[in-house]
Amino acid sequence: MIEGGPKDHVCPFYQKARYAQEAGAKALLIANYDDQLFTMDLPADDESWSYNLTIPVALIKRTDADALIKAYDENPLLIGSMNWTNNIPQGAKVHWEYWISSDDACGVKCEKQKEFAKAFAPIAQILEQNGWTQFTPHYMMWTCPLRYRNTTLCDNLCIEGGEYCAPDPEEDEEKGYDGIDVVMENKRQICIFKQANASAEPWFWWDFVQKFDTECSMTKSTYDEECSERAFLDVGGNKLGGGLATLRSCMSSNESITYLAEEVQAQMKSDIVILPSIIIEGHQYRGALHAGSVLKALCAAFYKDYDNQPSVCSCSDQPDSQLMQCISENGNDVCKKGKAGDVACSQNANGITKCLEAALPPFYQCTCEEGFELITDKDGNSVCHDINECKTKAQGIADCTCDRCACHNEVASFVCESQIPNSCDKSHNNGGCWEEWLNGEYHTACVDRINEYKALAEAGQNVSYTTFKMNNCTCPPGFEDSTQFKTGKSCIAKCTGKTVYDPLTKLCVRDASDVPAGEGGMKTGLASAYLIGGIVIAVLLVAGIAFGAYRYRIRKYMDKEIRSIMSQYMPLEDENQA
Repeated sequence: MIEGGPKDHVCPFYQKARYAQEAGAKALLIANYDDQLFTMDLPADDESWSYNLTIPVALIKRTDADALIKAYDENPLLIGSMNWTNNIPQGAKVHWEYWISSDDACGVKCEKQKEFAKAFAPIAQILEQNGWTQFTPHYMMWTCPLRYRNTTLCDNLCIEGGEYCAPDPEEDEEKGYDGIDVVMENKRQICIFKQANASAEPWFWWDFVQKFDTECSMTKSTYDEECSERAFLDVGGNKLGGGLATLRSCMSSNESITYLAEEVQAQMKSDIVILPSIIIEGHQYRGALHAGSVLKALCAAFYKDYDNQPSVCSCSDQPDSQLMQCISENGNDVCKKGKAGDVACSQNANGITKCLEAALPPFYQCTCEEGFELITDKDGNSVCHDINECKTKAQGIADCTCDRCACHNEVASFVCESQIPNSCDKSHNNGGCWEEWLNGEYHTACVDRINEYKALAEAGQNVSYTTFKMNNCTCPPGFEDSTQFKTGKSCIAKCTGKTVYDPLTKLCVRDASDVPAGEGGMKTGLASAYLIGGIVIAVLLVAGIAFGAYRYRIRKYMDKEIRSIMSQYMPLEDENQA
């Protein structure tokens, strides 16, 4: 804390702040010699504006200073803090104003103003586009005294008969630009903001101002209507409602004069006397024209809970070298609940309700929720269509893709079902269908419907194997239903051509009636002929064998008798030998 000193003190406030900063102070309180408070302005010289004064500086009343000194004497470890929180009302949306003039013939002061606009523009645009702030630029002007009306002085500095004036930029009436040039450009920039605001893009003003500051300069003799309109178009002015035609219409209409009158009233209400000035919720900002410092002051006006404070507020204490990096990483919270992106997307009737942050204005885009894809319907409208995750995410998941598994597609999701019973197996009585072993082959009428079940589940139908008929009874190929009801519970061989079903063998045999008359002297069917022929052959074969055996036995007996008779009359060869 430094004493302000008497009125005739030769050390300006700026010098006190500079000496304190160079001595290592982190903040400075200047104790006034009485209880009057006023704005501590920087000197107009370029040297003062060139110095990078970064510490916060505040003027306090004499009585407050005495109280601090007394408290410090009692406790040298006294800790104090300087913040904006107790001076600015808090809310969910902050209203703030930036008071400037469009001319740039004020040396280092004007250069500092341009530097601030360039550095703070991305921050201001993020806050505005995300719905955190309501920003309004203002342009200071004054009224020509009555005694100078209708004089060359007023004619060169004012419009509307001396009602709206600006100082001569170079303070030289004989050369360069006049105050009237500044008034006209101020009016044009007010019209541009009004047009951008009416187009729901008030942040466009920051793009224009940066382009204007770069291209249109009094020192380059490019400070004129042509350059200003070109800057307007270069940053997309034609995309605003009416484009350049609307801007020119505003400049030539009485509407722009109304805007100037409103500027004068706002200036008187805010008690603006120096430029540039910043007003936050009706309170003048006192501090360096520095992006981080102004951001900190704005953030002090927000509620302190996270949902009601911009993410960029976490960057207000970052050093200059890291500030913009922090802003780019934390700046876009347009999709927070209740903010511009969230509100805009949630109102879409076509399902495109998810808000995603984007790198370019308006810094958000509406897309489909998780599990949906954006398609164009038959009418050419963009709509969100449910993605069949069974064909994407479920692939490769065993419980979704095995033989007895099914994937159930649900809205924005899917469910896997495994171990689905097979109603055609023995444990389920073959589904109640016909089955038979014929000629060593198994045949069944039970048809498993697992593939139909899978298809319905994948299509999103609400199916369950407990209620879905998991099999049909249909006679297999080569068989037909023996009943007229076609239940698949009684199947017989399906005979074609010249064959008929034989109930005895359960096979197809040749139709007996199909054998031609006279074939083999028989008029019976071929099958019967074969059967009888077989029997006859078998009987003959048995008779032949029996007859042969009989003849053999008879012959042997007779041979024995003959030999016995002959032995009585002549010796036989065998007997001699014996």
